[in-house]
Amino acid sequence: MKNYSVYIMFSFVFFTACGGESSTDKYPIMPAPVIGGYSGNDISDHDCSIVLLDVGRRTNGMGGYIDDGHSYIWFGTLDVAQTALSGGGTPKIAFHSGLAGEWYEASCLPVEGARSGFQRCEFELGGYLPGPGMSGTALSRSIVELIPFIHLSNGDRLFDHNRNGGDFDNYLLTLDNNWSIASEPLICSLVETNPAFDAEEARPAAVLNFNGDYTTTVSGNLVEGGTVEINYVLDRLATCRGTHNGYPAWDLRAFARFLPGGEVVEGSVRDFVSNMGTPTTESFAVPVSFNVPAGARTMEVWFWNSTLGGAECQDWDSNNGDNYAFPVMSGPGWMGNYFLNISRASSVPCADGSSLGDSFDYGTWARQRAIAGNVCFEVWQEGITDQGNPDLWQILDVRVWYRFNGEDFQDEYVDFVDYKGNNARYAFNIAALDPFRPYNCPEMETEEVTYVSGEVFETAQMEFLFTVNGVMAGPESGTWFTGTFEDYADNTFRDTSCP
Repeated sequence: MKNYSVYIMFSFVFFTACGGESSTDKYPIMPAPVIGGYSGNDISDHDCSIVLLDVGRRTNGMGGYIDDGHSYIWFGTLDVAQTALSGGGTPKIAFHSGLAGEWYEASCLPVEGARSGFQRCEFELGGYLPGPGMSGTALSRSIVELIPFIHLSNGDRLFDHNRNGGDFDNYLLTLDNNWSIASEPLICSLVETNPAFDAEEARPAAVLNFNGDYTTTVSGNLVEGGTVEINYVLDRLATCRGTHNGYPAWDLRAFARFLPGGEVVEGSVRDFVSNMGTPTTESFAVPVSFNVPAGARTMEVWFWNSTLGGAECQDWDSNNGDNYAFPVMSGPGWMGNYFLNISRASSVPCADGSSLGDSFDYGTWARQRAIAGNVCFEVWQEGITDQGNPDLWQILDVRVWYRFNGEDFQDEYVDFVDYKGNNARYAFNIAALDPFRPYNCPEMETEEVTYVSGEVFETAQMEFLFTVNGVMAGPESGTWFTGTFEDYADNTFRDTSCP
C-alpha cells in the first residue's frame, strides 16, 4: 500500500459543487494506508475477504464521461466475504490522486448478484479526482490510486491484496489502462489455486453481428464475466463522413450498457486504409470487444456516427430509440453432487454410483466389464433448471477441462442427461478418454508401476475440473479432480502396434 507523496508537477484547484452533500462530507479524509502506520493494524488480505471486481468511468453517451461538474465519477464493484461482515466489518475504498496529498474514503452500498458466501457492493469515487476541466496534458499525467479495505470492529483495517499480491501494492488508474481496472469475476475462484489453468480460456465469449440487412445474429454465450465482440456493417449508419484537409474526420462508435449496474463502455468500430502510414478516406469495419461485468443481466447496445472537430453532423442506430437489448446469462446458482458411475448393470449414464470425492480409479475390470463409465454432477439455476427447458444447452455453457500428466488443458462440452428434482444433471464420459481402451495407442506419456504382488501396470493420470458459464468447480480441496487409468503393462496390441 504505497503512499506516493508526489505524482505530477502541476497545480489544480478543487471545488465543491454548490448545494447538496459536499465532497468533504461524502469522502472524508482518512489515515493513509501504510502498514504499521495506523493506530490500529493495517493488514493485507490474501484470503479473498474483500476483492475488487472492477472500477472505471462511465460514458455519458456523447463522447465524454459522467462527472459532478468538477471531477469525473468512478464507479466500481466489490465482493466481500460474509464471514468478514458477520463480525461487524464495514467495506470501504481508500483513494487519492496525484492532484491531492490526502487520502479519502468512500462507502460501498450492498447490491444483488454476489456468488455464494459473498456480499456484493457498489461504490462511487469523485470530488478530489481529475475532471473534464483539465487540459489533455494534465489529464494524461494523472494517476488515481485506490485500494478497498474492511474497517474491522476492533479498529484494524484489512486491505485487498488479492489481485495485487505485494503488501505495498495498490491499484493504479492511469492513461495506460484508461483509468480503469477491468472486470474479473473469476478472481478468488478455483482458478486462483490452479496456476496451470488459463482463466482466459474458460471465459465464455459471445459475438454480436449487426448485419447490412439490419438483422442481428448472436453466436456463443453472452455471460457475466465473459467477453462480447461486436461486429458492425458501416453502411448501416453512413450519414456523417466529414473530412479535414483531405483526411477522414469522423467516427462510428459502439456503446454497450450493462444493467442493472448501469456500466457503459464504448469503442470505435471503424478504421481507415493507410497509405504509407497516412490514413485515407477509405474506411473499413473493425470489431470491438468488451468484458461483461459481474452481475449484468441485460446488455443494451447502440451506435453513434459523428463528424469530429465540433461539426454538428451526428446520427444514431439505436433500434428506433429503444436500443438493442440482449439477455446476459448468469453463473450457476449451485453445482455439486459429484459421483462416479462405473456400472455393468445399466448403460444409463447416471443411473447409480458413489460419491466422487477428489479422485477416481479406472482399471482393467471397468474397461472389460462396465457398460457405463461417467462422472456425473448437478447444476441448479433459478428459473432455468427447475423446469423442462428446451433451450438449456444455449443458456448453460457446461464444459470439462482436462489434461494428462501435466500437459496443456483441453476442453469439451459435457452432455446433459436428465433432470433430478430442480437440478440439471450432466455426465462426463471418462471411458471415452481412457488411454488404455481396446485397440488404442495412448497419446500421452505413461508410467509403469510395479505393485507388491509383482504385477506391472501401465498408468496415466488425468486432472480435470468443470465450468458452467465460466464459473469453475472442483473438489472441496480447491484444486482439481484427478483420475488414474491403469492396465496391465503386458498388452499385445500396444506392444506390437504403438510407437
